[in-house]
Amino acid sequence: MALQELNGPAVPDSALAGGPKDIAKVLAPYRAADAAEALDKFEPALAARVLEAMPVSLAAQIFNEPQLDRPARLIELMPAACASNILASLHPDRRADIFRELPETARASLRLRLPAPMRQSLDQLLSYPPQSAGGLMTTDFLSVPANWTVEQALRLVHEVGRNRETVYTVCLLDPETKRLA
Repeated sequence: MALQELNGPAVPDSALAGGPKDIAKVLAPYRAADAAEALDKFEPALAARVLEAMPVSLAAQIFNEPQLDRPARLIELMPAACASNILASLHPDRRADIFRELPETARASLRLRLPAPMRQSLDQLLSYPPQSAGGLMTTDFLSVPANWTVEQALRLVHEVGRNRETVYTVCLLDPETKRLA
């Protein structure tokens, strides 16, 4: 089986004609990675308008893709209400990466639009230098006692996963010391 078949079809260039709403509709059924690749072909202003025309959940999936070029520039070009809704839907680490690249005026304005707990998490992530351990580690993980069954852990993953895009890491903790097992 070819890699293309595994990843799904790429977005054909011919499908990317029309206005932002038309392009948003065309990109909707594609994988987020393919949509990000297609958006990278556009000037930032048009790509931002296309992302604005999408449901927030879909735009957030695309922004969470690491191969999306210029995510901070795209956020900067959007109306603040739209940009803040998308930022609030991103993985915490990706949100911090984008905030690091924003100009100070945009960063300050958008930060104030985020819920207080999200601002606190963002401030914590931004306090670490980008290439330090704290700047590279994810804060998006689950921890469970090491004496839990797989069934109990999966139940928690499913429960918490309803509010998260993806659960990548589950840490096992010693039930007595609460340290990694």
